[in-house]
Amino acid sequence: MTPRILITGSRNWTNVPIITEHLARARRQFPGAVLVHGDCRGADRIAAHLWCSWGLAPKPTPPPGTATAGPQDRSATAT
Repeated sequence: MTPRILITGSRNWTNVPIITEHLARARRQFPGAVLVHGDCRGADRIAAHLWCSWGLAPKPTPPPGTATAGPQDRSATAT
């Protein structure tokens, strides 16, 4: 099974060095892992940008009901 690293954080987060430090540590600990993030501004996008800068492909998983969520996600929140 492929390890996954889940990023969650504030949409107002701007501290790139902290995310870099912890994400690099997780990457060393779990080689071949996939980064999973919500594709929201702040911590999610910082982590995704770092991951891509290392030549790796992140897996965006937007929260249901957001503008970046896919049709299946949006329909799950419809009432």
